[in-house]
Amino acid sequence: LGDDREILLVQNPSEMKGVFEKLANKVYEKNKSLENQILQGLSPESSFEMEVTFEAGRFPLLSNEEARSKILETGKLEGFAVEKLELNSLNISHPILVRSCKIGLWSSAGAIFESKIEIRETTIQEMQFSSLENPSQVKKDMTIAYSRFQGDGKFSGLICQGSVRMIHTEFQRGTFWLDRAMIHGNLECSDVSFSKGDFQKMTLEGQMRMDPVSFAKGVNFQKARFQGGSVFTGSTFEGVARFRGCHFLEYCDFSGTDFQDEAYFGEAHFHGAEFFKVCFGGPANFVRATFREFGRFRQGRFEADSVWTGVRVSGILFFEDIELMDTVNFQEGIFQKLEFQLVRFRSQVDFSSSIFEGPLSFHETQVEGNILFHYCQFQSRADFKGASFHKGISFIGTEGNLFSLKRSQVEGHILAEIAHKWKEASWEYKRLKKIFEDLQEPEDAEWAHYHWKVAQRKAKMQNPYRPDLWIRAFFEWIFLDLGTGYGTKPGSILWLALGLILAFTFLYAYGCPKDFFNPSFPQEQMTINTALVLSFSTFSTSGTLGWTLRPSSLGAYLVITESLLGFFILLLFTVTFVRKMMH
Repeated sequence: LGDDREILLVQNPSEMKGVFEKLANKVYEKNKSLENQILQGLSPESSFEMEVTFEAGRFPLLSNEEARSKILETGKLEGFAVEKLELNSLNISHPILVRSCKIGLWSSAGAIFESKIEIRETTIQEMQFSSLENPSQVKKDMTIAYSRFQGDGKFSGLICQGSVRMIHTEFQRGTFWLDRAMIHGNLECSDVSFSKGDFQKMTLEGQMRMDPVSFAKGVNFQKARFQGGSVFTGSTFEGVARFRGCHFLEYCDFSGTDFQDEAYFGEAHFHGAEFFKVCFGGPANFVRATFREFGRFRQGRFEADSVWTGVRVSGILFFEDIELMDTVNFQEGIFQKLEFQLVRFRSQVDFSSSIFEGPLSFHETQVEGNILFHYCQFQSRADFKGASFHKGISFIGTEGNLFSLKRSQVEGHILAEIAHKWKEASWEYKRLKKIFEDLQEPEDAEWAHYHWKVAQRKAKMQNPYRPDLWIRAFFEWIFLDLGTGYGTKPGSILWLALGLILAFTFLYAYGCPKDFFNPSFPQEQMTINTALVLSFSTFSTSGTLGWTLRPSSLGAYLVITESLLGFFILLLFTVTFVRKMMH
């Protein structure tokens, strides 16, 4: 308005509102001035003109020396373009505010900022704030807000006595480096976009809060140490996320996080970890991770394989409403408590060589692939009653007796039996027999005992170098399997006895009737009815009922054979019946 000229620097569209408010205030002030002149009897002009000019990307250019002088003298640098700003090894005692600037290269390695530093609404081509060889120090808080970094942002080795805050900031290309930094306050990132990040071996004494942030090309937190709570809620990791060897000494929360590529948490130490509605789009690696208090995975999804080999759980590891689409490996883990609820395993699950120091439980859990417990140690109760097994299950070499398991869950699902590995199948059924005996389920124990013996017999038949074993296995099948159910079916023994009695009856009556004669009734001949009575008497070891046998005749050998068979079968029936009644 005339000579009343003001330059406003605008970087974000949201700031245009403030520009138009200033214009409206000036119009109001001008109108009030005209009204006052009229009231005083003056004759002012009836109108006035206002010119507003918008220019894009034109900042007054300062040299390095000029920009540095402004910062050292006033602590402010606002509305300027600087090709290179060097603050290396300077000691700056007053607060620093850099606002609405364009800076090509910022270099401040080794500098000491005694007060707070703020970078707002500024575009920086490349930032070399600190380096491992010459770290910078910030004695109070550091804030980066509404700014844009077009290249690398290097804060390696930074020592910050206060907190570091990044708000609505974008790292378009290059890498953001905060590796080996020491931050005594909090690290807060809100609505920050990183191309790539490196936070390895960083130490944070305060709280970590990243909600939400995004990493387009991966991030590295390896061996970082978080002494306060850590929050990554709603963040997106488009590239590989590496948290290997991290120490989360307090609660950490990854709820709502999207891992689109590989996620590495191997050898990480969690005090307590919450993964609520987390999607692992790539492989998830928790090899030798440690959960001190708890690890909760709820309402999430694992799209690829997940590896938990050697995981250590001192508290509880809890999975609820989780879907695991690929293989899951819990081998060699040590669990104080492990619980699955409403979990769906779409592929194989392997717990081999794990130690369960506390309870293991499955509630409404579906296992669509094989599940393996080879050589596991169960030192407390393992509750499988809430699990449904759709393929194979294996308990080879397991130790421990506190099982809750139903025969209906494993019947037809013994992995070795499905694969016709009968030697291993015999071990499986022997283990199941012990489990069901400890559960005081005699019928299920007898079922396991029968299949154990069947598997042993079939294992003998798989030996190609011992044809004698095949013969023994054949007779074992006839007499012990079909005939007695390996001591589990007394009724089958009676049917076997009846069959033998009838077979010998026909042999006596039609095979060798002339080998028998009765001295008391010389005219009596061996008929089918007489042979039946003789066979029954011989089988029950009651004698031949007065019949005399011709020496060395076929009939004599048949009677001896039937008598021996009868003795052993009756003995087997007695043992089986008593065993059944005791159960």
